[in-house]
Amino acid sequence: MAEEWVQQKWRVMAETLEGKKLCLRKGFLTEADAEDHPVTPSHWKRVWVEREPIPVKPPVYPELPWTPERRENGSVYIKDATGRNILTVFGSPATREHVLGILSEHGILNDPEA
Repeated sequence: MAEEWVQQKWRVMAETLEGKKLCLRKGFLTEADAEDHPVTPSHWKRVWVEREPIPVKPPVYPELPWTPERRENGSVYIKDATGRNILTVFGSPATREHVLGILSEHGILNDPEA
């Protein structure tokens, strides 16, 4: 996964006098903010600031085939094979039908009305 897709935040860590490592506070947007967090040094053996990578879930791609759902108000929603709404088609009725036609031509859309 590309590094630029992982949002980096900062956290303040500390080690107790017994040697146990703890996170004192996390979620700082910048290193400077984390370094400015007030800490009483006498309570800790050492204190430091480190990056905290936030795990990013991999994208979930919709399963084919997709099926259009036309509603009474004229809107069109497209559902994937699991029945999850994945797309809304906007525009005039002619534009919506044109988009649905293109999706059907490419075998992406399972449209019984096409």
